[in-house]
Amino acid sequence: MRSIPGPKPGELRRYIPEAFDNRKDPQPVAVWIRNPTERKKREIFSAHNRTHVRLGADGKPLLDELGSMYLTVETADAVVYKSKLISDCVERVENYSAATGAAITDGISLADNADTEIFNEVADEILHGYSLTLSDVKNSNEPQPSQQAMSAPILIAANAEPLDSPPIATVIQIVGTSER
Repeated sequence: MRSIPGPKPGELRRYIPEAFDNRKDPQPVAVWIRNPTERKKREIFSAHNRTHVRLGADGKPLLDELGSMYLTVETADAVVYKSKLISDCVERVENYSAATGAAITDGISLADNADTEIFNEVADEILHGYSLTLSDVKNSNEPQPSQQAMSAPILIAANAEPLDSPPIATVIQIVGTSER
């Protein structure tokens, strides 16, 4: 029988971000996460993520000289869904203040004021639940993803807008796969 690994939905857990050597600090930034259900994670992600295949005038996917499709990913959506994850799932923050000096105390203030590195790390932790303890990893009878050959697309990204205007989208070209 398969059992989904990782943090149990609904439980409140303390997470210490690694960014800026935070874990070495005697008073590290601590984030209290209420673990979302898998459904909640999918709802937030899908509501704020739009990827489109670029189509030609004939309505068919545009291809490069190698026959690879062009995709458009709206990168602003990634920030929106990460902000929603943090706002919805972070209940408490300790030992962190904004550039204004105001205390960052909850998910909303964290989403609004966090350093980009901590913002992304906390959102990824909520979405993927990476913080398995060393004993969890050692006691796992399942092979770890890094030990398995994984096929993943190789992506080339370029800004779809000039650098002096706000980025609206990123064009990603799938050019092949790589065994990892």
